[in-house]
Amino acid sequence: MKLLEIILEDIKLPKKGSPEELVELLKFLPIDDTATYLSEEIYQDLLKYNNEDIVPEYGKNYEYYPEDRCLQPYIIEIGFKATRNMAGIGYADDNFIEVKYLDKGANEFPQTKGNLSGLRKDIYHIIKHECSHFYLSQRDVEKCLYLTHPDGMKKYYHDRQELVLHSREIFERFNENAKNWRTYPLETIIKRLTYQIDNLQNHTNIHFSFPATLKKKYLYFIIENYIKPELVTPQ
Repeated sequence: MKLLEIILEDIKLPKKGSPEELVELLKFLPIDDTATYLSEEIYQDLLKYNNEDIVPEYGKNYEYYPEDRCLQPYIIEIGFKATRNMAGIGYADDNFIEVKYLDKGANEFPQTKGNLSGLRKDIYHIIKHECSHFYLSQRDVEKCLYLTHPDGMKKYYHDRQELVLHSREIFERFNENAKNWRTYPLETIIKRLTYQIDNLQNHTNIHFSFPATLKKKYLYFIIENYIKPELVTPQ
């Protein structure tokens, strides 16, 4: 038997075209670095508004240059929008994100100071999501199903990229909000994840088909790829 065959004998390779293939591929892309760098740049511009009354420029471009020269620079245009209601993320795609920040004239601004820490997290997560699409396209991963299927956005939650990226974010937010979750009973973990999955349409503001069977697929995927590996005790 050839050496490569011997090595591969004990390695479980993800099936080509499966969501698990993307999980493995994402590990080797500079997604965390991109999201960390760019979200900090955007946060600093929002701080200037809070501290110095410098209004952030609508349509400003932010750039990240990966160390891997085989990858193109990631450039994201930010549509800053003052709001008197609630800060958060509006429309987003691979190259554009609407960031709604709290206007100083809003009633709750004096108490919350614009809630920049929460907005900073939201910006980080949305950039991580969108730059993942961008980098995956450079690794010859197919375009999203909802961009090619005749039913369009009706296929949004069915797409394997969205399954992987939203599942990853659900787990990461769960991990951020419950650092000691590894001590929880599995039933509690499932209940909390199920709540976040059920709330995904409201979180994304994309209200297309997301049937119960597909939600179960998201839950199973999160448990298999993010929960179980964290619970395995090294021998």
